[in-house]
Amino acid sequence: MLAKAYLLLPCAAGILYTVSQFWLKRALDLGVGPWRSAFVANWLSCLVFVPMAFVWPDGPYWGGWGPAVAASAALFAGQLLAFWAIERGDVSVVAPMMGTKVLGVVVLSVLLFHQGFGWDVWFAALLTTVAIAMLQWGPPHDRRRILRTVLFSGAAALSFALCDVVIQRWCRDAGFFVFGAKLYLLCGLFSFGLMPFFHRPLREMPRDALPWLAMGVVFLCLQGFCMYAAIGYFRDAAGSNIVYNLRGVWSIVLIWFAGRQFRTTEGEVGPAVLARRFIGAALMVASVALILV
Repeated sequence: MLAKAYLLLPCAAGILYTVSQFWLKRALDLGVGPWRSAFVANWLSCLVFVPMAFVWPDGPYWGGWGPAVAASAALFAGQLLAFWAIERGDVSVVAPMMGTKVLGVVVLSVLLFHQGFGWDVWFAALLTTVAIAMLQWGPPHDRRRILRTVLFSGAAALSFALCDVVIQRWCRDAGFFVFGAKLYLLCGLFSFGLMPFFHRPLREMPRDALPWLAMGVVFLCLQGFCMYAAIGYFRDAAGSNIVYNLRGVWSIVLIWFAGRQFRTTEGEVGPAVLARRFIGAALMVASVALILV
């Protein structure tokens, strides 16, 4: 059990991600927009991580850029596809499809790097995917958009999975801090490609949205660093993503808590949905238990 204590990192990442989405949702409601949020988050990650490569220079600065380019391109492509899925598809289908990322990690690890997994990891990956669907699936609002949503969000999940397996394979060999600096620097540079999607320039972001945006992107960056450490340093992309998927449970808890605290109706659901979520949470806990024993 202690040998897998590093899985506390993706567990913490899942909690940080859930809280970040709470703040970012408020910022989006105030008019920030998802593209500007992603731009700010990518550059904050860059500005925080790049100096670490000079404080702890554990790899070559000028060599070994290929894997970093591949990982950052996959990460950026995943962001683009995920936002397109949200903007042009059916949001109720996006979250369950993104839960398939862990299956993508397992399959790509086998196909690209011939990594072997026991039955427990395969079964846990399948369980957590089903659990995410049960926790977050909602009735489709527009059935004609379902196929488009499945394609965009499925491609996004595969892109994020590719980023993870590349980080797992090359991060420690190229230097944990130096590889991370290259990854986040390139992702920041790629983010200039988001600017055509801005509804308004960055300087025109609503002032009342800035505190919510700041808290959201800080928490989002922290969860990204936790996942980078778990996958890159400890080289367990599959296990990390299985535990990270607990964010589906944390999001339900946060919605329930916010509903009780602020007396909103967002967390109120019928008995059928409640039962489905309970089963999903049980499957999620079972999937985590499988990889811990």
